[in-house]
Amino acid sequence: MMMILLLQLLLQLLLLLLLLLLLLLLLLLLLLLLLLLLLLLQLLLLLLLLLLLLLLLLLLLLLLLLLLLLQLLLLLLLLLLLLLLLLLLLLLLLLLLLLLLLLLLLLLLLLLLLQLLLLLLLLLLLLTTTTTTTTTTATTTTTTTTTTTTTTTTTTTTTTTTTTTTTTTTTTTTAAAAAAAAATTTTTTTTTTTTTTTTSTTTTTSAAATTTTTNTTTTTTTIRTTTTYSYYYYYYYYYTTTLLLLLLLLLLLLLLLTLLLLLLLLLLLLLLLLLLLLLLLLLLLLLLLLLLLELMIMTTTSSTTTTTRIIIIIIIIIIIIIIIIMIIIIIIIIIIMIIMMIIIITIIIILMCNIASLRPANKLILINDNAYS
Repeated sequence: MMMILLLQLLLQLLLLLLLLLLLLLLLLLLLLLLLLLLLLLQLLLLLLLLLLLLLLLLLLLLLLLLLLLLQLLLLLLLLLLLLLLLLLLLLLLLLLLLLLLLLLLLLLLLLLLLQLLLLLLLLLLLLTTTTTTTTTTATTTTTTTTTTTTTTTTTTTTTTTTTTTTTTTTTTTTAAAAAAAAATTTTTTTTTTTTTTTTSTTTTTSAAATTTTTNTTTTTTTIRTTTTYSYYYYYYYYYTTTLLLLLLLLLLLLLLLTLLLLLLLLLLLLLLLLLLLLLLLLLLLLLLLLLLLELMIMTTTSSTTTTTRIIIIIIIIIIIIIIIIMIIIIIIIIIIMIIMMIIIITIIIILMCNIASLRPANKLILINDNAYS
């Protein structure tokens, strides 16, 4: 009996130690759960930051689209203004032509009036002249014919010069480009064409012969068109996209680190739950041994205290079995979560590799080939 009592005391001490270990494990589990909650909050904050970054990206894209639309509208307005200027120039040319026509008509009218006046003068002269006739026995008639030689020299010189048509388009993009260098594109087109035509005509008319001399000289000079480009427009795009990609990489890196910490905590939690499961199994074995001892004591000496002890031990065993089943379910859930975390970490690593492999074009490469040289 003494041996049985000693064994019972030892088993009770072991039970107390196991209970202390269980309490410590429960405290560790609570701490781990708090850490998990903090990490989950950090994950939520990171997800919110990612959403904000995506919203910022969308806003930047919308702003770029609006800027492009504004540029298109400005170009359309410039085209309309150019068309209006061309129309005004055409109207001015038409007015000038009309004035010239009016002047020509006035000149024609003046010439007609002069001709009419000359005709009137001739008629007046014809009406006012008198004819006298003298008759003698000796009549002498002398007729003198004068041949008139007319020399006409006409020199016509036509010079057409179209010089220096310069079109300069400067687009300056500021805002974030101030930190990234000024983004300008300059296009200069220069065309010089000179055409000189000289026509010299000399006509000599006499009673005997007609001589015509024509000299024509045509000189055409064309100067090659040169176009110069300045390639700094796309630096703004380059720097903004690189900054956004770096922010995305940093956020994904923080997300990856938090997921790795969560994975480590889940692994620690899994190890602690396994240790707890082992301790509960040992406790269950000890309780079964106590139950056997109590049954042996009950067979030797039947008392109410032993029956109550047996009932208490059975209840504790049932509770421990339920706890063991719950711990096994939690371990299965944690294993599934660890597998999911590993999959998410691999996806994030693949995304980071893809983002790091993106290389935005730092400038628009346009080569001015000297085809004329």
